[in-house]
Amino acid sequence: MPELTMRELRELIGGGVPPTPTACSERREIVIADRGWVFVGYVTMQHDGAAEIRDASTVRVWGTVRGLGQLALEGPQVGTKLDPCGSVTVPSSAIVARMVCAIDKWR
Repeated sequence: MPELTMRELRELIGGGVPPTPTACSERREIVIADRGWVFVGYVTMQHDGAAEIRDASTVRVWGTVRGLGQLALEGPQVGTKLDPCGSVTVPSSAIVARMVCAIDKWR
């Protein structure tokens, strides 16, 4: 098995090259953050791994019987409570998970 230098290893795992930001998604995403925060909006990932969320809302009450997955797939339910909050940046260290929302259910 060939040996790698530390520099080669960093390049392989991407540690030496900052990630390029992704274009703003055309779909909404649910971003689950630490400390109980849940946001929904259009996400752009930044160079430092932070998620910039535009047209964001906090999800105060899920209003589902099958969890956040139901909210992502079926859109807001009768009991869902969304609080608009403009644009939000969630640092990479606070991102727990991201869920892509169904296009036709989130308009």
